[in-house]
Amino acid sequence: MKDNVSNNMGNILDKNGMSEKAQLILSQNGDVRELLTQLTDNNCFSDVIYLLSCKLSLKNGIQWAAQFLNSVDKKIKPNNYMRFESINLWLKNPNKNSFTLPEIKTPISNMTPSNWLSLATFWLSENFNATIPTNPDYLIKDAIYSSVMLSIMENPAMNQQGYFEKAIFFGKEILEHEINQELNRSTI
Repeated sequence: MKDNVSNNMGNILDKNGMSEKAQLILSQNGDVRELLTQLTDNNCFSDVIYLLSCKLSLKNGIQWAAQFLNSVDKKIKPNNYMRFESINLWLKNPNKNSFTLPEIKTPISNMTPSNWLSLATFWLSENFNATIPTNPDYLIKDAIYSSVMLSIMENPAMNQQGYFEKAIFFGKEILEHEINQELNRSTI
């Protein structure tokens, strides 16, 4: 299944300024899995995280970020525990308006990974108010990206490559499942 990533995401890539190396790789028409492998092989880790946040369906993107955050945050702080619990409950039963946003009293410049993931889940569950655009997909994908990247960057630099690799592994696994489901639907 070929997927022309550069055409599908051209506007997003232009707005967010992926690395030159990543843009060169993405200019090739190819299967998204091949492109992710090439980006990883070229150490374009943050670009891989961004591409995964854009390519995964919104719900699967939230699932990916939640899985990653739960795996790296071994000592979940009490104020984040409620956010993770709410997100995990919503992922099990993602009904419209079923997610309640735990109160966030943080300026946007001090947002934590769990704050960003809570906002993404809140927006996806369609609880957003009139101040949010009626199609917040772009905001949701950016919140997912921010959640994963902040979680990686909060760790000591010597551990960051391992965290990138773990996030990429989880993301590729979910993307592969998503692609297989799509292939199965198209053959029915």
